[in-house]
Amino acid sequence: MTPIKSILVPIDFSKHSAAAVDFAIDLAPRYGAAIELLYVYEPIGNALPAHYVLVSPEQEDVVIGRFQQDLDSERKRAEAACAGSFEATLLMGSVRERILDHATEKKHDLIVMGTHGRTGVSHLLLGSVAESVIRRAPCPVATVRAPQ
Repeated sequence: MTPIKSILVPIDFSKHSAAAVDFAIDLAPRYGAAIELLYVYEPIGNALPAHYVLVSPEQEDVVIGRFQQDLDSERKRAEAACAGSFEATLLMGSVRERILDHATEKKHDLIVMGTHGRTGVSHLLLGSVAESVIRRAPCPVATVRAPQ
């Protein structure tokens, strides 16, 4: 088995991703692994027809700034719970693709991510980022569900 020195934790600020962060915090010291929190947001205007504007560039900057603040808060929470090495990264693009590309580029040894546990029609319509990552990841993936 490959030693675990680098853990990627994609987050979406849900209770499920908080549980994944907590799991990684518990796991990292056992291996002396660094943790990278990753938040990926999809471009705000992607769903609109060409030449339609949903938000101004200034409004988009505010939204992205909020994402960064939330990501920094989660990093600070993780640092307070564990003395390990933490990094926090904010990326834009397709969530599935950016997680997979980032894990490959940074050569992470493990991905730990939350799962919402959707089933049936909601799973069919919304898909599952976790499922896509599990199927295509360049390294092992551990999924965590928040307690009910």
